[in-house]
Amino acid sequence: EPVKQAVSEIMEMNRESNEQLLRRMGVLKAEAETQSQTRTTLRRVQGAYAKRLSPVHWEVIT
Repeated sequence: EPVKQAVSEIMEMNRESNEQLLRRMGVLKAEAETQSQTRTTLRRVQGAYAKRLSPVHWEVIT
């Protein structure tokens, strides 16, 4: 009986830490996705900005 009690306590602790781990992983995954979306957006903005600048840039030089 004490063994059963101990086992069920350990399993309960295991389950709780598993849930915490899954939550943490979910948070990290969401953060990573947000960061990569931000990088993509920044690249797009930089690309558009560079395209818009280059003709003007050449006109200034020539």
